[in-house]
Amino acid sequence: MKRIITLSLLALLCLQGAAQEVSLAFTGRDADNRYVELNRVTVINHSKGWNETLFWPDTIMTMQDVTAEENGGLLLSQNNPNPFKGSTQVRLAVKEAGEVTVTIANMNGRVATTFASTLQSGIHQYRIDLAQRGTYLMTASWNGRTSSVKMICEGEGGTDKIDYQGFIEPFPLRDNALLDHPFCIGDKMEFTGYAFVEGTEKTVQLKDRAQEASQTVTLQFANNDEYDEDDDDDDAPVVTVDDFRIALSLSPFSLNQFKDGYTFVVGDQTATTPEELQSIYRDLGSTEMYVRLATKRHITYNADGTLDNTTDGQPDENANVHTFDQVIRTCRIAAQLDIPINPEVMCAYIYMDMDGTQAPRFYEEDYPELYAKPEFYNIMHDKKWEELSLEDICTVLEIYGEFVADSILATGCTVNDWNLGNEANFGFAGIGIGTPNSFDQKLAKAGQMKRYMASLFGLRWLKEHVWKYEAQTLAAVKRGILNAYRHYPELDASKVRFSTHIATVTSTPRATAAFFTYMAEHGYAVETAGISYYPSAPAMSFNKKAMLTKTVTRINKKCGVPVFIGEFSYPSQEMVGPFAGWNKQLKGYEKDQQGQADIYKDVIEWGKDHGLAGIRYWAPDYEGEWYPMSMFEFSDKVGTAKTILKNHKEIVED
Repeated sequence: MKRIITLSLLALLCLQGAAQEVSLAFTGRDADNRYVELNRVTVINHSKGWNETLFWPDTIMTMQDVTAEENGGLLLSQNNPNPFKGSTQVRLAVKEAGEVTVTIANMNGRVATTFASTLQSGIHQYRIDLAQRGTYLMTASWNGRTSSVKMICEGEGGTDKIDYQGFIEPFPLRDNALLDHPFCIGDKMEFTGYAFVEGTEKTVQLKDRAQEASQTVTLQFANNDEYDEDDDDDDAPVVTVDDFRIALSLSPFSLNQFKDGYTFVVGDQTATTPEELQSIYRDLGSTEMYVRLATKRHITYNADGTLDNTTDGQPDENANVHTFDQVIRTCRIAAQLDIPINPEVMCAYIYMDMDGTQAPRFYEEDYPELYAKPEFYNIMHDKKWEELSLEDICTVLEIYGEFVADSILATGCTVNDWNLGNEANFGFAGIGIGTPNSFDQKLAKAGQMKRYMASLFGLRWLKEHVWKYEAQTLAAVKRGILNAYRHYPELDASKVRFSTHIATVTSTPRATAAFFTYMAEHGYAVETAGISYYPSAPAMSFNKKAMLTKTVTRINKKCGVPVFIGEFSYPSQEMVGPFAGWNKQLKGYEKDQQGQADIYKDVIEWGKDHGLAGIRYWAPDYEGEWYPMSMFEFSDKVGTAKTILKNHKEIVED
């Protein structure tokens, strides 16, 4: 009988005193994602100096977790259950008594709730209640240290709150040297799997894995006639005739920061306006600007004149940064400075990314130009987005695409590249995992775990329930954009490039290439494939450098197009708050200003010869909780250039 172990891909680490354990369950799949019976698996923990061979049918490796002891005495367990509806529980271990602060924030950085208390040494339990669906980061801070876990809430909660449920048991005391298989989060591990595929013994080796916690490890074996992903690096990259794109640009937050009195200092230059800052970026080697567009048309204000940074009554840092008005203002800056600009059309009311596909909203009072078109009016008047058919959605998006492109091109700016969607792995234009729609209830009712499981085990499901709609909606917006060029006969639409970009933290190189291949085969062929690449963020791949090289090379080989890194950054110091989980240090790159500059330089140098079309450093001038990633140090609304920006011209031109 076939035995498939189905532990969650998310960490299932539970704190249980001296019995605390971490399990790795191994299973095999062939290139078509069919089950393969493993013969044996060799597990090596290079950090602790032990190895073990597992033989079928017992392919579960159990290790004794000593992270809390060796990590300074702090460890936050994975919540259980996860995903959860309404409430969940989590345990926290502290070695010594002290003040502990627990914070929960969504992936946009909005803090949902926080709880501070003084705890005695030992293991403690909390109950978590969250009202809104979404992915959250829970971070515990104690004695200068932090520990974080990612949680997935599927709704049905009441008030956002953290309740302390009490002391469980003392901190585990044991002699780690006497344990058979000691383990710490982040240990460098290596797995080698052996299985017979179509009568031939195959071997799969996973090296340099910084193991996080309990996990099902899927060993993917190639069929006899299949291309082996490990051979990617031997293939020649796509050759591009264009210059390497350096998209050092004003961030979506820049206009608001200048209104709030920010200034930026780079060497002997000071910028007090967005135009001045972008001019400095241009002098430092930037070749293009960037702007992200939501369907919210106007900035909204409170009665006292401050920004109303809420959406549907909830705090939202994105509420007033991607509006149509701000996009047009930024495009005018690009025209004034004669710098090309890359618009990103999200087709979401406020924001979308890998964690959520928000539907667009077209209020009649905000878009009289659209409602003046009978076809648009007949579809949208007095209707909700989720009530529309797919055909009607595509009609609306095509009309909207033409309006957007017409408005942007009317500013006189130059657009060489249009990017549609933001981290569009799991949907676009309000059609995505867990989002209501009128034509696919399996998609509408899908749980958030699909975002983490589908890239590994569910490519067929993604194709049938996500990507087929996404290809049609992306193509509709593209048609609309190209229609707008008829109003500008002096512009050559045939030279315009289209793209979309997806997140690599929830994808594998194989799944990423499969996405762009599917788009091309179903109506939306990109000229450039976009990805987000954050080396310090949690991801499915533990070796972030190898993940980048394999992703780029596989897209080059399978899709025949270059890759543009649409989002990239690396911290120059410890990330805190909602981004405390983004602190993975890449080998060879310290989390300091020099390490930040070095990794940026090395990615660019490698990319110029290996199929990259360019790179965009994400939000270089944004403070907020993002400031360790920024290219500026901030003090009293004055940003002073870090090493990465001071040396930017030399970095990009070497």
